[in-house]
Amino acid sequence: MVACSIAVATAKKYGLTISIGALSWGMAVFFTLYSTMSIKICKVTFLLLAGLVAYSSGAIFTRLATTTVEDPQVGFSLFLSASRLVIASLVAIPAWKGFRKAKYSSQSLKYSVFAGLGLAGYLATWMLSLSYTSIAASTALVNTHPVWAIFLAWWWFRDKPRRAALVGTGFALAGSLIISLGGPAQSMVGANPWLGNGLALVGALSNGLYILLGHYAQKNGVKLQHHIVVAYAAAAVVLLPLPLWLHAGYGGYPKITYGCVLLLALIPQLLGHGCFNWALGWVKPQVLSVVILGEPMVASLLGYWTFGEVQGIEVVVGAVILLFGVAIATISQHQPRSTATATQRLEPVSSQLS
Repeated sequence: MVACSIAVATAKKYGLTISIGALSWGMAVFFTLYSTMSIKICKVTFLLLAGLVAYSSGAIFTRLATTTVEDPQVGFSLFLSASRLVIASLVAIPAWKGFRKAKYSSQSLKYSVFAGLGLAGYLATWMLSLSYTSIAASTALVNTHPVWAIFLAWWWFRDKPRRAALVGTGFALAGSLIISLGGPAQSMVGANPWLGNGLALVGALSNGLYILLGHYAQKNGVKLQHHIVVAYAAAAVVLLPLPLWLHAGYGGYPKITYGCVLLLALIPQLLGHGCFNWALGWVKPQVLSVVILGEPMVASLLGYWTFGEVQGIEVVVGAVILLFGVAIATISQHQPRSTATATQRLEPVSSQLS
């Protein structure tokens, strides 16, 4: 995280070459320090960092795809999200193994199906938000999903959050407000930050619903891999007809557009979440949640390198405050209690996100 911050600062002042050098230096120092520890720690650290970079590239490939068409509309964003889900569903076909033998109850599977509806809403609104607001603002706001999951659990399942979670939510709301008051990033054409930021928040809410229902699906006995494939399938069924309904369709786009769609499925989805899934075998979920909060910083750095997108001071300050609040709220929910609650056991389940 520190290396990324140094790289962004030097990029603004001295340019891309020195910023890459700063990032390389930071990474070299980081891994040198870890070289004195066990090989296992080095491997986990490397996979977490690799997963974070791959996960953060989703915003970049989405923005790249929108630049390949003259006038991207809502239908095009739905085409991107639906295509990504279809590819992910096809790749996940082996995970259906043993599904029939498991004999899940219809009530348990309902959680996974409705989680898929949340996943569909998350992808559709967040990917559309990248057409209207900056990469930093969009990724920071959509990363408020742990807060939304906590409060949805409170409202829906009467799982009262801790006081620290409420404090963290206050910081997150303050950061969101500061981001919303900021202007569009340089290099953005036809940006509408208020619309884009609002779409990102709707995406965060939908993502929080996806996470919450995924938790309860697993709590009711559905295996993780089976929950994922059911949710993917449900989301794909919902999204697939929407581009056609809006007369966007699935054909007639440049080859580079389809290349971006393929990269969206392979890098953020398979590589990013694959690294996170593996790392969950060695680190606690709250540690992974905090690592994933680095997405806005990494995505912003990638956005600067790719699009020359420079953030306003409001977005930078707001994102720091927002992510600080989300970190407080997320970690507080994993502290041990004398009486266990569903909210305590609610994992960020970021490894399930698409």
